[in-house]
Amino acid sequence: MENFKQNPKGFWGYIRDQTRVRKGVHDLKNEPGETVTTNQDKANLLNSSFASVFVTEPDGPTPQLDFNFQGTKVTTIVTDNSTVKKQLDSLNEN
Repeated sequence: MENFKQNPKGFWGYIRDQTRVRKGVHDLKNEPGETVTTNQDKANLLNSSFASVFVTEPDGPTPQLDFNFQGTKVTTIVTDNSTVKKQLDSLNEN
């Protein structure tokens, strides 16, 4: 961090490099292991892959889940400001 304070130009160069938009999709491999290089073939391969994992939901209401809780329910929680502050202070801010 100290180095960035002494060399802000280097810091902003790093930020610029990390946020640079890279264009295009890298070459892909299809099911038989062949490399797909054209944009059209890559689009078709990605489309097939995405389509294979999604399903069409039937029309009508969303099914209701039968939720039968088996356990102990917590009805009250007792705490105080200092305990909450201590826990918040111990969190990693990143």
